[in-house]
Amino acid sequence: MLKRMVLFFLVFCSLTLAGQVSAEDSKRYPIIVPAHFKTIKEAVENAKPGDTILVKEGTYEEKEGFNLKGGLKIEGKGADKTIIKVGPRGITKASGVDKSDTIAVKIITKGVSNEPPRLDGAKEPDQFILKLSPQGRAKAATGKDKLDNIVIKDLSIELSGEPLSLSGANGFLLQNCVITSKSILACIQVDASKNVQILNCTIANSALGVSVLWGPVDLTIRNSIFYNNKTAIKIWETPIAADTTGWPKEEVERLRQQPREDVKVTLAYND
Repeated sequence: MLKRMVLFFLVFCSLTLAGQVSAEDSKRYPIIVPAHFKTIKEAVENAKPGDTILVKEGTYEEKEGFNLKGGLKIEGKGADKTIIKVGPRGITKASGVDKSDTIAVKIITKGVSNEPPRLDGAKEPDQFILKLSPQGRAKAATGKDKLDNIVIKDLSIELSGEPLSLSGANGFLLQNCVITSKSILACIQVDASKNVQILNCTIANSALGVSVLWGPVDLTIRNSIFYNNKTAIKIWETPIAADTTGWPKEEVERLRQQPREDVKVTLAYND
């Protein structure tokens, strides 16, 4: 009787744990979606550096988006078979990116004057005022969670808001994927990242395919198709990470028009 009870207990435990992946097992076996976790977000949150997440055929609704982790490989069954629909939050980094910390610059001019601009509101008709808004910039990552050595391949990503965003990455491969976006933002935003490769991908049906704002950036795009995008690749003017209130307009424009020596984008196609 005791032996039967022990045997029943062991069988029950094995069945209970069959659908779970421990940290030890994940180093040897891939994490499978939806077998081990129902969503990619859950799989990423439970993964460790060096893990592979295999996403089976199907359409996955990632309404909350998900964050990237360094050292992960996310692999589908093909861009026509594994489709990920991402909510407004997009795909980004868990920490180290603070969009509220930075600025986009907008200059409002009122006439022309040789006198230095005044900042007392609206007493002088010839003054200009520089206004700052907390949007647009993704700061280079400095946290302990490094966004390094990530691979995403063989799947489709349909974005509806924020982009697939890289900031402070070192080693990122996007391969054999289709990326589309319904928003006015980019499909892929690359800032302060190096060794970024986009290989054999289709980036389509978006307002902006690939966007680069903050350097340094080293990006290679090889054998990829840009289709039905309003702008395929956008390298923005040199951003100014300072409060330029009171600066002459000409000086601000001169700084913004400087060549982007901190950005290297290589386009290549093999025969």
